[in-house]
Amino acid sequence: MSTLDVIERKIYMPIMISREDIANRKRQYPVGTRIKLISMNASHSPPKGTEGTVIGIDGKGSIMMMWDNGQGLSLLISDKFSVVKKGKDRI
Repeated sequence: MSTLDVIERKIYMPIMISREDIANRKRQYPVGTRIKLISMNASHSPPKGTEGTVIGIDGKGSIMMMWDNGQGLSLLISDKFSVVKKGKDRI
């Protein structure tokens, strides 16, 4: 009898977001908006309180960021942040 190793696997279901929701998010967080991070559920996230600039919204609705510390990690729906200064709405 052999021993079987059991590996825990997480299945990530893609979050479906409508084009309308993406357009709304682009209006809410236009390019140039300044964001302050409160918390992010990622092991390699910027430190709490780091500020950054919105560089766009991707097709999944994530807010693409350029953090002041040089990181480029996007914000997800579940992350917590505050708007420091809103960018100019281009839509």
